[in-house]
Amino acid sequence: MVVQDEREFRLEIGSTVIGLVCESAEYASSLAEYFARPPVIAAADIRLDLQIIAHTDTPDIPNSLFTTKRVEAGSFDIADGLICGDFDPATATGTLRVKNILTKGMLPRVFEQVLYQAYYSARNVRGADGLLIHSSGVIADGAGCLFVGASGQGKSTVADLSVKYLVVNDEMNLVELTADEGILHGSPFNGFYEQKSPGQAPLRGIFLLSHGPEHRLQEVGMAEAVAAVATQIVPPVGLEDAVSPDIRLTMIDLATRLCAVAPVWRLEFTPDVGFWEIIARELAQAPRK
Repeated sequence: MVVQDEREFRLEIGSTVIGLVCESAEYASSLAEYFARPPVIAAADIRLDLQIIAHTDTPDIPNSLFTTKRVEAGSFDIADGLICGDFDPATATGTLRVKNILTKGMLPRVFEQVLYQAYYSARNVRGADGLLIHSSGVIADGAGCLFVGASGQGKSTVADLSVKYLVVNDEMNLVELTADEGILHGSPFNGFYEQKSPGQAPLRGIFLLSHGPEHRLQEVGMAEAVAAVATQIVPPVGLEDAVSPDIRLTMIDLATRLCAVAPVWRLEFTPDVGFWEIIARELAQAPRK
């Protein structure tokens, strides 16, 4: 039996679990409420002491917690002290010290970016194989569907129009990879999106989103698919890592593997539920990879 400290919130992301040991049980409960996830019984793959730091300065909030990160001798600093800490893969333990501005308003979405990095650290410790990707995820009649696009291309619109199915996330999803299949998992991220539900299913289709005058679905070649998907993969950078010059090549490799396990279409759509009719028809005809 796994004994859990009441100050520890365990964040389950696919087959990995991140343990966040908070300064109080109340703050652990607030994280559970924000992420809207049931209690996790499994032991954490990594465990991080989470400290929320009071401050009097007004720090700049960067768009990316990846490109503003510096790593030295096992310790990291993001955005000149906005978030700092350390992580030791050998012991699977570390510390996160976060300025409390990131707990206010919509800024927890920024804080989530360091948890993306914690996921990749946990993935490496566990020996799992997966990627996080900016996308809307829907499970329709047992088929995992991933809707990929940059901001403004319709990810949240697709989620809002898919309530008859299981919407697992409108912004960030996980795909765990095997030799011949991808498994779509809804991630707990974007805690402000209350319509998401936990779920997982084999990935059966990837849809590159764009707005258009009518619903239209067109299969995409591998080169075009990889180029589009790679830009939306969260860089596989763990807490212990900094962004390296070859990270783009790593993201292209992950995109290639992802596009090999499910067909990729370009979906032009208008904001009504009719696009699901052509998706259902194509999924029924598409060969299983």
